[in-house]
Amino acid sequence: MKITTIASICIIIAFFVPWYDFYYTFFWGFELPFALTKLLDLESSTLPYFYVIYFIPLFALFNIVAELSKSQITWKPNEYFCGVLFSIFLIVVELSESRFNLSFGFYILFVSSISGLIITKRRLKFNQRQDLVN
Repeated sequence: MKITTIASICIIIAFFVPWYDFYYTFFWGFELPFALTKLLDLESSTLPYFYVIYFIPLFALFNIVAELSKSQITWKPNEYFCGVLFSIFLIVVELSESRFNLSFGFYILFVSSISGLIITKRRLKFNQRQDLVN
């Protein structure tokens, strides 16, 4: 099993553990669109924008199936990049609200996304070098 597959599995697991600790009330990863709307006092019309977060575990699941089935798919969605972007968004929101209540689910996503990005980038560079040699 590849390290990127393990990172993708960690990203999926991260959506089922607490991400946000708000006065001993925990919000899980899959509850974030609703929790962010409540915490940021936004109108319910902005809720569809937060559903983008569900692409992260869907991309991870797609890539796990593609890697385990040895598929020859040339284009794969990058859940690592999406995870890093969403993590940065949450960090900016937390710092702008002068609080930092992120829980371990967020940290699992953040570390898995960054490690997946680094590994994927190294693998792409290695494959490009191999193509040049051949």
